[in-house]
Amino acid sequence: MPTSITTSPDYQATSNCLTGLAGGASCTIHVLFHPQSAGSRVSALTVNSNGVHPAWKLALSGTGTVPKAVLLPGALNFDPQLIGTATGAQTVTLTNSGTGRLTIKSIVASGDYSQTNNCGTGLQAGGGCVISVVFKPTAAGARNGAVTITDDASPNGAQQVVVLTGVGTATAALFRLSPESVHFAGQEIGTTSVSQAVTLTNASAGAVTLGKPTYPAGFKATTDCGATLGKGASCVFNAAFAPTVIGPVAGAIQIPVSGQGAVSVGLAGTGLAAGGAAVLVVSPATLQFGPITVGDNPSMNITVTNPSGLPVEIQAHSFTGDSTLSVTGYTCPVVLGPGASCTVQITFLPLSSSPFDNNATFKITEGSGALTQVGIHGQAVANGN
Repeated sequence: MPTSITTSPDYQATSNCLTGLAGGASCTIHVLFHPQSAGSRVSALTVNSNGVHPAWKLALSGTGTVPKAVLLPGALNFDPQLIGTATGAQTVTLTNSGTGRLTIKSIVASGDYSQTNNCGTGLQAGGGCVISVVFKPTAAGARNGAVTITDDASPNGAQQVVVLTGVGTATAALFRLSPESVHFAGQEIGTTSVSQAVTLTNASAGAVTLGKPTYPAGFKATTDCGATLGKGASCVFNAAFAPTVIGPVAGAIQIPVSGQGAVSVGLAGTGLAAGGAAVLVVSPATLQFGPITVGDNPSMNITVTNPSGLPVEIQAHSFTGDSTLSVTGYTCPVVLGPGASCTVQITFLPLSSSPFDNNATFKITEGSGALTQVGIHGQAVANGN
């Protein structure tokens, strides 16, 4: 009968074989893989016996992975908010930049803050998700809190924490920013994203003087805000992401207001290496019209979907080809949210029953520089023949 069962520290074996084994009987050995370090982990299961065969060996192999959780940004600041009322949501992205699946055990907000997310129970390597945070103060003064993510990132049982700060007020805020923060989708380094607008509104009793705004590294902005902002008036900052480094980038636009300190707009994004793979998926991959009778003008749709857990920026779109094919509808936003879809309508207006096909190409360029395209083909016939 078996007298001992041995493995390496990377594997754990349990069995009922060591309690005795009668002739013709069988037993079971259970082996668990518990890698002690990353990479290939090769070993053997050895069963020693007092029978005819003193030892049996079974080769064992597995790969140790190391998930890594990255939060961007690591802190959120909310402008003063009227007690008992909720702000708009600010967002944080959680990505797994490691080499194995990140298991998420819980995501919890504390203090006067609440959160919703699309993270599920885990993220595959390279995957990501969005956590949306809302501030609803219950009292005046500083109101601090946190979003705590418990996962299995290295070290095991780690917690990732987003620090939350805000101020509750007994009266409505004198200045409003909408939105209070902007989170840009991944952007290729050395390029500039499409700008996103932030509106500053003066809800105070009179005009105020605005100081010169300051902008964080990795971001650009233009504004129509002047030196003063009248009572009830608004002005706009158009912020864009222009990363110079790969990885998370965060900061804030600071807008000095005379007698009031400064209001700030949080900015965050991730710089990407050039030549990244496309995230957006198009359906159908090829659009085929035909045969179509001359004089008809049918339309078909291309669906663009973001299957990832993170927002994707549509940097540009273009249409080239035969003039009988054209884009007659386009619903895609600048940033396509996680799991969201949009449509592109293509119309074919054949002018003659030429023996040649009419061809065109629709292209979408993501902020990462990745390109997705759809070939479009149309064929015209006379009188339906």
